[in-house]
Amino acid sequence: MPDLPYPHLEKTLPGFHAARNVIKGSGDSLSPFGFKGDKFEFYRFVNRFRLASNFKGVIIEDFEEETAEAYASLTKLFLTWSTFEMYCTLCDSPYHTMFGIYPKRFTHDLANQYWDYDREGILIDFLIERSELHGQDYFLRQFSDGNNLRAITVAACMRHIYAHGHLTAHPQGLSSQATAQICDLFSDFIGTFIRADFKRRLAVASAL
Repeated sequence: MPDLPYPHLEKTLPGFHAARNVIKGSGDSLSPFGFKGDKFEFYRFVNRFRLASNFKGVIIEDFEEETAEAYASLTKLFLTWSTFEMYCTLCDSPYHTMFGIYPKRFTHDLANQYWDYDREGILIDFLIERSELHGQDYFLRQFSDGNNLRAITVAACMRHIYAHGHLTAHPQGLSSQATAQICDLFSDFIGTFIRADFKRRLAVASAL
């Protein structure tokens, strides 16, 4: 890795340099990956992914440590979700359809881990009440009723209402520790998905 021109980007998105070579060999086109847009959009996405992946926290005065950690995790989720939105734009696909060929067992595991942290449904009820985007409350209710495949909607809603100031470290009395654990769970899931999907696309592009 030291002799690669952008080792920090290779670390963030394994296969970055191979992808860069494919893009150059295709006349700077992203089409071998099934991506839309130009090469600069791809590079902006990778740099944003680097920011989200390497985000380690915030410094907040006069807050309890656990509360500050929860806000750090909320901010990391915000950054991770914005990266995911950029990736969805490259893929020309809305976020809720991106997991169509992703093994469903991973989403079921995500849902089960979520309920480990929100056993009484405190957060999900709060999100349903506060959801503002069209259709979001419907998908949240489906998840609350046992449809594990709607789990990612929780992250989408958390990102939206956190950005607009309605989500705190203690939503409706949920512990700040649980809030942080839920945010980290979704951030890790989204990061893992992006790398796995990119690896699949790179394998196809490299075989052309």
